[in-house]
Amino acid sequence: MNTKIMKRINRHSESLLIDWVKSLLPEEEQEKVSSNNIKELLPSAKHFYATGQVRLSFYTLKWTRKCIKKLYKLGNDIETITIKDLEDFVNRTRESYH
Repeated sequence: MNTKIMKRINRHSESLLIDWVKSLLPEEEQEKVSSNNIKELLPSAKHFYATGQVRLSFYTLKWTRKCIKKLYKLGNDIETITIKDLEDFVNRTRESYH
């Protein structure tokens, strides 16, 4: 993928995760969340084992990047993608496997 597009994806995935973490915290704690400490606040387990496979955990930086890349390839604009779009995309793909 193009380097410029990957930079946009990386920046947007970090900002999405910052917004997601802020939505989980009370207002007085939200001010403490920044791009400097976001990696400390995200889940530490990057992968989990299920149905005989190692899977990527939700709401990690890598998971967010991967979903944004897939949505971009489907024609979505990077900056307009939200956490809700990522969740809907995962639910749609999960339903196609069942």
